[in-house]
Amino acid sequence: MKRLSVLLTVAMLFMAVGCSGNTPENSSVTTLATQENVLDVPTVKDGVTRLGDDCVESYFEWDPVEGADGYEVYVQNKYYEEYSYRDPETYVVTECNYVCGAQDFFDFRIKVRAFQGSEEERVYSEWSSFASGTSYNQSDIE
Repeated sequence: MKRLSVLLTVAMLFMAVGCSGNTPENSSVTTLATQENVLDVPTVKDGVTRLGDDCVESYFEWDPVEGADGYEVYVQNKYYEEYSYRDPETYVVTECNYVCGAQDFFDFRIKVRAFQGSEEERVYSEWSSFASGTSYNQSDIE
């Protein structure tokens, strides 16, 4: 009798799972887990130091990611003599570039991830590797 109960329970379990019809091929609900790797990771180039309107800038750029609606840019900075970076800030951009600027000698590092969708339903790529830039030339501090 005990075996019969176990067999019936297992059979009902297989029927419930096998007959649900909620397989990835025909499901109308797509979870974040299935969309995680939809977007490629941006490859960010190191910043190029250039003269801006009112300060020295570090210009970062990356190639567009197919299917991306925009990008989140994670930015950290520090004065060149400091050992650690300050608290990061995150910005949303639609272009494939970002500009950091400072009046003094600052180091910057950024990483970028692509996103697709609106705010509550965004799907993100993985974060890129850090890219570095400065608001000065090395010869300026020597």
